[in-house]
Amino acid sequence: MTSRRKVFVALLSAVAVVAVLGAAVAFADTVSVVINGDNLSMTTGGDQSLAPVTLNGADQTTGGDLGLYGVSDARGTGAGWNVVIAATDFTKQGDPSKSISASGFQVTPAPSVTTVAGNTAPSSSAGGLAGGGSKILSAAVGAGMGTYQATPAVTLDVPAETYAGTYDSTVTATVSSGP
Repeated sequence: MTSRRKVFVALLSAVAVVAVLGAAVAFADTVSVVINGDNLSMTTGGDQSLAPVTLNGADQTTGGDLGLYGVSDARGTGAGWNVVIAATDFTKQGDPSKSISASGFQVTPAPSVTTVAGNTAPSSSAGGLAGGGSKILSAAVGAGMGTYQATPAVTLDVPAETYAGTYDSTVTATVSSGP
């Protein structure tokens, strides 16, 4: 047998063996990744001002917004969260004995929520900000994972007997775990 013929027979035999054993061999490997949770965090709009009021002898209402609020839930737990905003009475600069009650300070209407990245957006609601505050954003269990933004609009009732001047209130926003 010539060497060419020997090579041809060897190749033909190899092809026959591959055909009998199957043309493809597959392997399955496992690939793992660890996903670490981070924090539940919030940013607020900072110091804001309401529209000025010119006294006219009648009760009036002024308004504005609290700036852009952002909530990021990077915990990876799906525990849900809520944002509560509270406010102190508005006191007159230079004369804290003069005030406007925070009971007339409200988030209204409910803020619209923008999804920056995430799954089901939180719900929003309107409400008064005095004392214990008002829950304005709430993400149910399994929702709110990601980053969301809202700009709460507010109004303040200004009684007719208010003294002229500049009034300040401390507005506190708290983000907490749970809906």
